[in-house]
Parts: sequence; structure tokens; C-alpha cells
Amino acid sequence: MKPAKSVNESGYALLSLLVAITIGLVLLASMTAKPSAQFVGQRENEEEAFFRAQQVTYAIQTYATLKGGINNPQNLPTKLEDLLDKFNVQGKEFHILRKSALIDPLTGEEWKPVRWGDPKIKEFARTYTRVIAEQQAQALASGGAGNPAVAGAQQQQGMPPLLMLAAQAAGLNMTNINASDDEEDGKPVTASGFSLDMDSDSRPIVGVISGLKKPMIRNYYTIETYDKAIFIAGVAVPGLNNVMPLGGGMGGIGGIPGAAPGDNDTGGRAPTMTRGPCQRDNSDPRCGGGAVPTPPPNQ
Repeated sequence: MKPAKSVNESGYALLSLLVAITIGLVLLASMTAKPSAQFVGQRENEEEAFFRAQQVTYAIQTYATLKGGINNPQNLPTKLEDLLDKFNVQGKEFHILRKSALIDPLTGEEWKPVRWGDPKIKEFARTYTRVIAEQQAQALASGGAGNPAVAGAQQQQGMPPLLMLAAQAAGLNMTNINASDDEEDGKPVTASGFSLDMDSDSRPIVGVISGLKKPMIRNYYTIETYDKAIFIAGVAVPGLNNVMPLGGGMGGIGGIPGAAPGDNDTGGRAPTMTRGPCQRDNSDPRCGGGAVPTPPPNQ
């Protein structure tokens, strides 16, 4: 029979071991839960960022439409606050963007505008074109023209009009998109009424970008960090329920509303309107309570 002292010491040792194991498990759980919570928070902020950025890009193209069409860069806004202006179409006043959409939820600050002539547009246009071409090739290889994936890829073929114009203004050679900068003959394009000085705030705004230098969760055209992901009208956000704009395109190019095909202005007619991601009938809860109203249709 063991002495009572020995039994007590064994009991205390076992209890100490159990307490140590419990503390270790608690610490391990807290260490693994923290990154998980951070990931979830980042993912939620990222989804909201994509949603708001889409609202802003629709507002930019609608603003240009109301001013005469995106084919003239002077019709684009020069300040993001311009998108908060009240517009009058056929006697009805409305706003094209809510103020909260101008805030990037990833930083808590206003979106950084991407301006006409910005060299970042050229690199983004190259990346976008390459990814779309790869998607089309994969879709065709997976089942031919009857495959829904093929139809989806064909809808995105080519470069959206505003991106194409902005990329050309940034010096992209449209006849050889993949050419290196040394091989390109393209030069930044000037336009009357504003400066192409890279430090100038007078240049038209074609899109927005986040200021967060952090890896993205969602695959956005293989771009790795938020501060490289340009949001511009006509460029779909993969995985989002992108609402396609209604109406005619610029100079016969579909996708971006503006003048009637072949026209350079609205010819005195009420402009063709865009229905953005917050229509009256949109079921997204982020559109509830003060959603941007659908502009009145053309007569």
C-alpha cells in the first residue's frame, strides 16, 4: 500500500498536467480563431468593396451619358463628388449615386480615382484582355458553342469601350496589346479642356481603385493586390450578379450607353439610361432604404 503522501503528490501532478493541457488548448484555439476572424472580416469588406465599386462605375458611365456620351472624355467627371449631383431628365430629378458608395470599405476612406492617361490603365487592360482570351479558350475546349460557359465568355469578348478609350489614352497600342512598352509606338493622348499631367486633378475620371496594399481573396482577373485592381464601367466583377446596362453603345459598340449607334452625341434626345446594381426591384439588402431610383425611361 502506497503512503498517503505519495498518492496526493500523484493526484496533484495529474491535476497540474490537465490544467496545463487545458490552457494549451485554449491558447491554440485563440491563435487559430483570430486569423479566421480576420479572414472573414476581410472577405466581407471585400464583397462590399466590389459592390460599391460597381455602383461607382455605373454612376460614371451614367454621368457621361447624361453629359453627351463617353466618346468625349470631357463628359466624364473630374471629381468623384460630381457623381452626387442631381440630374434632371424629362422633367424628373434624380441622383445616380448614394454618398456612401464613394467610401472604400477596405480602407474606410474615399476611393482613389483612376484618371485619363494613368499608365496603370494600360497594364490592367493587358491583363484583362489576356484573362478573357484564356477563359474563352477554356470554355471552347470544354464543350463547344452549346456550352453555357462559352456563351458567357463570348459575351465578354473584346475590351469594354471605356476601358479601350482609356487604355489608348494611356498609350496602349491596340494593334499589338501585348507589346512591351519599349516596342509600343502609342503615346498618351491629349484632349482639349484638361491636362495629362500625372499630378493633375483636372483629368477625367474613368474608374476607381482601392488604396489598400494587401492580397485579394477573390480572383479578379489574376490581379493579386487591391491597389492594382481597377474598377471601370463594362468590366464585370467575377462572381457578382453584374447588371448589364441598358441602351445603345458608343458609336455602335454595345455595353456602354451613350448616343445611338453611329452618333457622337444625343442629338437633343433624352440620353439612353443605365440601370445600375441598385434598381428599384433589386432584392439585394444593401439596396434597401434609399436605393438609387431607376432613371425614367426614354419616351
